[in-house]
Amino acid sequence: MNAQDNKSTETIENATSLNKEEGAATTDSRRKFIQKAAAGTILTTLPASSVWGVCTVSGALSGGSQVVDNCKIPPLTGGRSPGYWKPGGQYHGGFSNYGPDKEDCLHTAITTFESATTITLDDGVTLNLADGLAASGTLSFHLSAAYLNAFFDFYTLPVTIGSDVINTAEELVQHLYATTFRYDVDTVVSALEASYTDGESSYSGFSCP
Repeated sequence: MNAQDNKSTETIENATSLNKEEGAATTDSRRKFIQKAAAGTILTTLPASSVWGVCTVSGALSGGSQVVDNCKIPPLTGGRSPGYWKPGGQYHGGFSNYGPDKEDCLHTAITTFESATTITLDDGVTLNLADGLAASGTLSFHLSAAYLNAFFDFYTLPVTIGSDVINTAEELVQHLYATTFRYDVDTVVSALEASYTDGESSYSGFSCP
């Protein structure tokens, strides 16, 4: 892992310790901008709140009844733990369409995917899956597993939280990251740990002869 990789991982962990007063001030500033824009010529109507995404970092910091309704930790089950997804795992144990003879193919496909996949969690905060899985015990570690569980169909999507619908693996980890600002990192990590129930996936998208 190079210095830049370390910086990306540290950014995720440090960002969740932002001062909530500063976050609230930023949210208030954004809200005032939207109100001014709506009254002038930039925006003529405000879109529905679901278009903006209520459970974002700014939304989680802003409070309010709708945010409380939408910015919850989704019920997830069937996932595999971060340890399962780390390089060297025996992946055929979870993919029902691939037996032990496909292990080398699965290992190559999954580890390549992890290294190549970086998700934007919020402005300036990104997560590379391989780097996250190398940071044992951290929020990055668990968010990486959550993304892989959702992408490879161990978790069932879509999932509805309040009036928001989470359709993709990327939306799920963005939502989970934002909930750490409403609750705290340990609460979100504990919920994810409870979701690792060694489920099986019928995913069949790997090119394994």
